[in-house]
Amino acid sequence: LRLAAVSGHLEVLNRLLEFPAIKAKAHEGRNAALRLAALQGHKEVVERLLLLPNVLNAVTAANNGALECAIQGSHPHIVKCLESIE
Repeated sequence: LRLAAVSGHLEVLNRLLEFPAIKAKAHEGRNAALRLAALQGHKEVVERLLLLPNVLNAVTAANNGALECAIQGSHPHIVKCLESIE
């Protein structure tokens, strides 16, 4: 899931999310899929992941969430998308 998110492969991501075990863990881990997609500027992937429950709760060890990752990656379109949610 993380590889699909960081690479911007929406079709692969959607296919992976069809598996309940993968979908349930989409928000877990220091390198959560939403943060990786935000860092890389993959808006369609970010929008898809935002449909999942609890996905905004994932943060890095430095307490950075998806919004901070979008800022770090210089992706204002992702920042705007995330600010509309938070």
